[in-house]
This record gives sequence, C-alpha cells and structure tokens, in this order.
Amino acid sequence: MKKRAILLTALLVTAASAQTTRQLQSLEEQLKQARIVREQQQKRLDDLRINLQALSIQEQAALGTLGEVNSRLQQLEKERLAVERDIDFKKAQIANLDSQIDITDARNNRLTTQVQNLMRTLYREKSNLYIELLGREKNFYDVLIRRHYLDILSKQDLTVIEELRNTKKQLATQKAELAKLTTDLNSLQRQLLDKLEAVKDEKSRQQQAINSLKKTKAGQQALVYQTSQAAVQTQQDIANIFNNILAERARIEAERKRREEEERKRREAEQRRLAEQKARLEQQRRLAEEKARLEQQKKLAEQKARLEQQKKLADFKAEQERIKKEQAAIKAREDQLKQQAAVSARNNAPLPSSVGTLSFPIKGGRVVVPYGNGQLSTSIAGNQANAPVTAAAEGRVISITVNPNLGTMIMLAHNDANTMYTIYTGLQSPTVGLDQRVSRGQVIGYTGGSPVLDPNTFDFWVAVRSGGQTSYISPGF
Repeated sequence: MKKRAILLTALLVTAASAQTTRQLQSLEEQLKQARIVREQQQKRLDDLRINLQALSIQEQAALGTLGEVNSRLQQLEKERLAVERDIDFKKAQIANLDSQIDITDARNNRLTTQVQNLMRTLYREKSNLYIELLGREKNFYDVLIRRHYLDILSKQDLTVIEELRNTKKQLATQKAELAKLTTDLNSLQRQLLDKLEAVKDEKSRQQQAINSLKKTKAGQQALVYQTSQAAVQTQQDIANIFNNILAERARIEAERKRREEEERKRREAEQRRLAEQKARLEQQRRLAEEKARLEQQKKLAEQKARLEQQKKLADFKAEQERIKKEQAAIKAREDQLKQQAAVSARNNAPLPSSVGTLSFPIKGGRVVVPYGNGQLSTSIAGNQANAPVTAAAEGRVISITVNPNLGTMIMLAHNDANTMYTIYTGLQSPTVGLDQRVSRGQVIGYTGGSPVLDPNTFDFWVAVRSGGQTSYISPGF
C-alpha cells in the first residue's frame, strides 16, 4: 500500500511538473510569436515612413509644378490683357480713321460737287461768264491778274481734291493695315485663350494630383498611427508575456524547491521504512530458513515416497505408450496394405475397349514434324524447355526404357487386347512407374531427355498390333 501511495505521489508530481513545463513552453511560444509580430509591425512602420517620405517628395514636386503653372498662368493672363488693350487701342484707331475717312469723303464730295457744278456752268454758258468776268476790268493788267488768280483758284481746287483723294487712299491703307493687325491680335488672343485653357487644365490636373497625394498621405499617416498603436500594444503584450514568464519561472523554481524538500523528506522516510523493513525481512528470513529446513526434511521424505510412486506410474505410462505405438504401426500397415490393394486393383482393372480420339500430349504445344512421308512418329514441341508431357488416353505403363540418344522412352497400352499403344521418346526421368494405371491428361514426364532433340521437343508414336504384326499410324493431329 505504501509503495502504491509513493508511486501515485511520484506520478502526480511528474504530471504537475509536465503541466508546469507545458505552461512555460506556451508562454515562451507566445513571447516568440509576439516578438515576430513586433518585428513585422516595425518593418511595416519603416515601409510606411518611407512611403510617406516619398509622398512628401512627390507632393513638394507637385506643388513646385503647380507654382510654375500658376506663374505661367499669370504671365499668360498679363499677355492676354496686353493684347486686349492693344486690340481696343487698334479698334479706337480704326474708329478714328473711319471718322477721318468719312470727313475726308464729305469734303472731297463737296469740293468735287463744287468743281463739277462750276464746270457744268462754264460749259453751259460757253465760258461767257468767265469772259464777262474778265471784261469787267478796267485795264488789261487787271484782266491778267484776275485770270491768274482764277487759274490759281481752279488749280487749287483740283489740288485739294487730289490731296483729299490721296488722303482717303492713305487712310484706307492704314485702315486695312489696322484691320489686319486687329485680325492678328484676335488670332493671338485666341491662341492665348487656348494656352490659358490648357494651363488651367494642367493646373486642375496638378491640383487633383496634389489632392490625391494628400489623401494618400493622410491614409498612410492613418496607417502609421494605427500600426504605431498596434506596435505599442504588441510591446505591452510582450512586456506582459515576459513578466508572466518571469513569474512562471519563479513559481517553477519555488515549486521545484518545494518538491525537492518533499522529495528529501520522502527519501528520509523511505530510508527509515526500508531500514525497518530490512530488519523485519531479516527476521522473517531467519524464521523462513528454519521453517524451510524443517519443510525440506519433510519434503525429502515425501519426495522419496512420491518418486517411487512416479517411477511405477512412469513404467505404466511407458508400457501404455508402447502398446499405442504398436497399435498405430499395425493400423498404418493395414492402411498401406489397403492402399496398395486399391492401387493394385486400379492398375489391374481392365482398360476400356474403345480408346477414342487421342488428346494432344503437350498443353499449348505444336507439331514440328508431322506423321507421313516416311516419318512414322510425330515430333511435338512445347512452348518452353522441360515442358510437361501428358498421356494421350487412359492406359497402363507397360515399358520404361532409357536410351543414350533417345532419352527415356515410355510405352502405354490403352486396351486389354494389347492392340493400341502410344510411345513417348526423348523424355527425362518419368513421373510414373511400371504397370501404373494412368488417366487421360496425366503428366508422365518432361521434355529435354534426348541430347539429339531440342529441350522442348519429344517424339510421339501410335502403334497398332493386329495378326501378330505391328504398324505405326497417324495420331490424328
């Protein structure tokens, strides 16, 4: 009972130790996994910071590009305003020229009308008015003076008209140049507007790219924050697991010391118990030796009587065994005689009067040299060397001979009239005996017994005896 209690205590201690070891291994595995997670989180943070740095660089580059686009936009806006001012100025000049042309046209038309009226008057009056005007002067000198001034006035009117025409042409030329310049300015204005639209589109794309970068940067910053928080939590978990491991190791150490103390006390108690048990066993041994000595003397006397009785019993059993063996030998001899009688009866039983068609003596074989054309036998080959040869019909072995060239030759008689025989030559040692009764298809030997034939070939003969004469016939295959 004490041994069982000690064994049970040892098993419980071992189980508790194994459980403690499993708990410590579980905590160490958790610490290992937590450290792996922390390394992964730190790598993730490094990658996110690198991505944020790259995004900041991209954002700065995009902002620089946006600044350049804004500068180009402002420059194009200035150029557009300048062109619009030039267009307005040219339009004002064109309007002024139009006014001047209108004034010049009016003056030119008025003078032209006056000259035309004067010319029509002079023509209608046949120049009498002009002569009358000259004839009113008192002397010839006045006439010359008046004519001179009239010619001057006429020429002056014509000159003014010509100048007005030239001025009109010049104004028209200037107007055309201004119109062309205005057209060019309008074209330039359209080009500037197209450039402005393109720059505005580029500005919009840059702004969208910056917004997208800001959103991505914000998302990356959120991931950095989340990952940082997760890393902090993981670090706290690692600290907690590490503290748990330290606590578990301290508990294990305390438990180990407690178990060592208990084991020490148990060993001392066990040593005391063993000492008491040893003394008790020693006393029991002495008593047992004395008892055994007395028992031995008693047993020797009993054994002597028992041996004498066993000897008588052994002699009786030996006699019974001898009788049984002799009876078994007699029964075996009787069975052998019965079997020999059965075999003899079977061998001596009359053969059938009709043989019928002969069976092919090798299963799966073939005829190599057929009967006929001077060939009295049929050469048959099996599909392998040492092929089994079977009886072509039921019969009795009447001859077994051995020839150095032909090998073993077996002759079977197939009827009691001794008129039908089959002969098998070129066999190895036969599997049947002389005068043995064989059935159709029974193996009687194997090919390969003749040195002059192939190992898978033998010769098959069919003999018929009639009127004291023997002839050899075809086996029918």
